[in-house]
Amino acid sequence: MTLLSLACLASLSLSNGSLKIILDFNQKTIKLIVMNSKNTLANKLNNAKWDAIDSIGQVRNDLFNHVTLSLSRIEGKLEFLNSESIDGDSRFVDNFSQRTCKDITDEVAHTCKALDEIFLSLNEAKNSLINA
Repeated sequence: MTLLSLACLASLSLSNGSLKIILDFNQKTIKLIVMNSKNTLANKLNNAKWDAIDSIGQVRNDLFNHVTLSLSRIEGKLEFLNSESIDGDSRFVDNFSQRTCKDITDEVAHTCKALDEIFLSLNEAKNSLINA
């Protein structure tokens, strides 16, 4: 068999579907098949699935970049405030400020745990969509 006796298939992707060009050298014919695949229900559902997966990833990234990193910075600053100074003394003038700082540190830790649970839920949702 020569290359000319084989049928060749070329596929192009268009904005509204796909175009298949079939060249049959035995019968000396060229067939153009336009497939409007974006209108099928299965493709719409598949596109919606991948859009949802992308959205989950973007939400997760935004939460990490804007919330988790900010909480981490706040947590570090609060730990510094709760530590002793170079002289071994408290960095606070009164006990009320120190208790308030400790309460805020506990709230930040609680928020970080809740955020970790949200990340786990987002990952589970993303994985269930990928496996569907």
